[in-house]
Order: sequence, then C-alpha cells, then structure tokens
Amino acid sequence: MADREQVKILLQGVDVWNNWRVENPNIKIDLTGADFSRINLRGVHLKNANLMEINLSNADLSDAVLDFAWLHYSNLVDANLHNAYIEGTIFEAANLSGADLSNTHSLPIIINPRGMETPYFRDAKLIRANLTESSFYGADFSWADFSYAILKNASLDNCEFNSTNFEKANLYGSDLGNAKLHNANLQRADLRKAKLSGSNLSGCNLTGANLSGADLIGAHLVNVNVDKAILSECSVYGAKI
Repeated sequence: MADREQVKILLQGVDVWNNWRVENPNIKIDLTGADFSRINLRGVHLKNANLMEINLSNADLSDAVLDFAWLHYSNLVDANLHNAYIEGTIFEAANLSGADLSNTHSLPIIINPRGMETPYFRDAKLIRANLTESSFYGADFSWADFSYAILKNASLDNCEFNSTNFEKANLYGSDLGNAKLHNANLQRADLRKAKLSGSNLSGCNLTGANLSGADLIGAHLVNVNVDKAILSECSVYGAKI
C-alpha cells in the first residue's frame, strides 16, 4: 500500500519531490500500487524506492534516477525512460511493452555470489520497446519478451537471456559478447553485425534470422536451429558447433 503523503508530494511535481527527498534522505519511499500514468516525472529521484505494482504507463521518466528501485509487476507500457539511471533496479515481471529505454544507464557495481548486481528483468514484457544504444552489462533478462523490440547498437554483453523471446527483434550492431542465450527464440531477428563472440547460443532458434556480418568467434552453437538463416560474412572461428 502506497504512503498517501508521499503520493501527494510527488503529485505536486518533480521539483517539490526532489527537494523533499534531499531534506528527508532517510525516509523509505513506498509508492506501491500508486497511479502516476501519463504524468511528467522527468528527472525524478526514486532511488531505492518501492514501486511494486505501480502504474507508470505513458509517464515521462526520462533522466529519472531509479537505481535499486523495486518495480516488480509494474505497468510501464509506453513509458519514456530515455537516459534513465537503473543500476541494480528490479523489473521482474514488469510490463515495459512499447517503452523507450534508449540510452539508459546501467553499470555493474557490486560483486556477489551470483555475479554483478545489475538490473533484473526476469519475465518482463518488452514487446516493441526501444532500447537503442542502451547499456545493460550483465543484466538478467531470462524469460523476458523482446518480440519486435529495437535494440540497435545496445550494449548487452554478459547478460542472461535464457529462454528469452527475441522474435523479429532488431539487434543490429548490438554487443552480445559472452551473453547467455540458452534456448532463446531469435526467429527472424535482425542480428546483422551483432557481436556474439563467446556467447552461449546452445539450443537457440535462429530460424530465418539475419546474421550477416555477425561475430560468432568462440560462440557455443550446439543444437542451434539455423533453418533459412542468413549467415553471409559471419566470423565463426573457434565456435563450438
């Protein structure tokens, strides 16, 4: 349940909210289930906030600080997260369909037994989302849905994409080096000039995918379906097939 007083403060505008946060740095932020759809929240500071089940559909969150926020089961359909900061943010089962995540910032910061503490997008819906030139080093996107999404020139190295759906996604020039793509669906995906060196593509479905000029050096390609895939000018030296 959202804190009603906090909801009222945020509805007064980003400047009022950010000033209040500076004056009250130790208060825990709880906006669980609140409705901020279609609201201008550009540059809002929501670091460490509890935003579970929040409605931010069509909201402007460009330049927002969402580091370590909890956004489980949140509604971010068609939201604008351009240039947002999402280090350690959890988007588990969130709906980001049609959202703009271009140029978002996510860098590894803490090393733990599971690896880097990075954004968590398991089961998230990113259908037709725009992640152009975004950076998600080491993030976990397992079982997420990127169908028809745009990920051109995105930095996705060392990410986990186990059983992730990339059907008809645009991954042109993206960096997927050392990524885990076990059993991922890449049917008819655009992977031209993508960097897949050292990545694990075992069990992947690449039916009809375009990998022209892709870098597959040292990649794991065991039990991969490449039926009707375009593999012209690919680099495959050292790949395990």
